[in-house]
Amino acid sequence: MSGFTLYAARHGQTEANAARRFPGHSATPLTEIGKGHGRTMGQILLCELGSRPALAFVSSPLPRAMATMRLIREELGLPPDDFTTDARLADIHHGDWTGFTWDEVIARDPGTHARHVADRWNVKMTGGECYADVAARVRSFLDEVRGDMVTVSHGATTQMLRGLLTGMAPRDIIALEEPQGVVFRVRDNTITRLDPA
Repeated sequence: MSGFTLYAARHGQTEANAARRFPGHSATPLTEIGKGHGRTMGQILLCELGSRPALAFVSSPLPRAMATMRLIREELGLPPDDFTTDARLADIHHGDWTGFTWDEVIARDPGTHARHVADRWNVKMTGGECYADVAARVRSFLDEVRGDMVTVSHGATTQMLRGLLTGMAPRDIIALEEPQGVVFRVRDNTITRLDPA
């Protein structure tokens, strides 16, 4: 998994993010702040790649990621909808925890919550996924990448993209930051955070 440059972005802030709720695969819309994140990431990539760059653009199929990708592409002078989606870039599936806050999950499902917090890599959320599940599908996606690419996905997915490409251990992957409004460039086994100018 090398020989190309990956620009990995997380979608902009959503209503679920603002309310600190597990979004899972729900269709939670971008907030106005989140739309600003999308435009900012487009400006970051414009500085990095120039106008109308010729590389692949791939998004998670979840609406919040696609909405962010459209904003990015508009800033780059590209047709907003001319990108592909890949289900392997979808967010970690929060299962029965979708829509709830951490405190609500602790109250509703304390046993699984405690086991998951102790071992997020291997213990699935009730009715959902664990981080190893996300790693498996992201690894499958990366195995098929053949050229430079911009991806828009989610917190856990961007962690996997960066960590797997640079050979990190699981504990280090899930400790990676998950910011919005920035882009990570992964090239030659090095991760560089690209912030707004």
